[in-house]
Amino acid sequence: MIFLAELAFKSDRLLGKGDIWRFVRPQKAELKNAAGKILRGYEEKFQQFYPAVRIRERRYFADNREVSGQCTMKCTTFTVRETYDIVATDSILEHIRKNAGKSVSNIDPEVEKVLTQTIEYRFDPYGACAVTHEAEFFRDVRLGYMGFIQAAKLRPDKPFSRHIYYIPKTKPFQFKGREYDFLHGQDYREKLPATLYLTKDTYLYPDNPPDRFIQIVGGENVPDVGFVCGYAAREEDGSPLLRKNRISRAGFLYTSSKTYPYAMDGGKIPVIRKGTKLFNRAYRQYFDPTLNYYLNRQGHTLVLYMDFREPVRKKEMVLPAKLAGKKFTVLEKSPSLTLREAAPAAYEIDCPDQTSYAVLSVR
Repeated sequence: MIFLAELAFKSDRLLGKGDIWRFVRPQKAELKNAAGKILRGYEEKFQQFYPAVRIRERRYFADNREVSGQCTMKCTTFTVRETYDIVATDSILEHIRKNAGKSVSNIDPEVEKVLTQTIEYRFDPYGACAVTHEAEFFRDVRLGYMGFIQAAKLRPDKPFSRHIYYIPKTKPFQFKGREYDFLHGQDYREKLPATLYLTKDTYLYPDNPPDRFIQIVGGENVPDVGFVCGYAAREEDGSPLLRKNRISRAGFLYTSSKTYPYAMDGGKIPVIRKGTKLFNRAYRQYFDPTLNYYLNRQGHTLVLYMDFREPVRKKEMVLPAKLAGKKFTVLEKSPSLTLREAAPAAYEIDCPDQTSYAVLSVR
């Protein structure tokens, strides 16, 4: 027999205003039945609520034209858009009480919601997926962190003979007695000794936290492949100008080697208040690291990312011919890097640093 323990829910008075619900472990010695007798011989386990979200709609678009989920088509871009409610756990308990002896669901319409979120996945033909979140909160929420994007270690079950992890805008540091250098490239074949947090003392630029996480893999008879996850470069919740004021650290690398970037965290925003609306755009993408650049579409803007792993002198970057005649705007770059337009779709790059980068919008 399974009991849903009311004591598994606790209301905390936070900052003297309102109640915010959270999970706590019940005390075994104090857990009693309805007759007041202490319960014995039971096992305590945390259990995932299922379902914990109430899906409101799911829609599919091929080249921005809505299509059925049961059809076959050819398209340049494919988009999945899903809207759902995250339900309130205390409301589930109240719903069960009100319907004692009846079969009920966690996602019945009567169950209140904490927030409503729309997630859009846009798949582009060059191995990219843009992930856009829009959320509205209907209760105060205690914030640990919100990342909106994560990435696993590439092929952890069958490691590559070469696996380098780059995190631009970090600096070399020590962790658990080891030297780590994600700026110039860290060998990522070995397991991390513990969860590694990217705190401010790991930032290369104090007011510009790392926002791209790049893995490059390859080996004998295997061509190099690059993979990046990161936040949009423009004015969304994940962009550098906004994100730096919403995070106390850039994220963490878990012992599984999975990457968890932060878009906001409780160190800067302890509570997300009822009525708050959030927007965030992030992305994952594969690319050819031999090109020194990749293009990523973010909303209506194409963004060009350049990365260099050695000093460059008058290096010519020839871009796809389709970019000829477009307007390029530098959004961000290494301080010592200079760009000069050498042709309609080419740049000449100079930088004495061992590693450097540039981010440009293309319109």
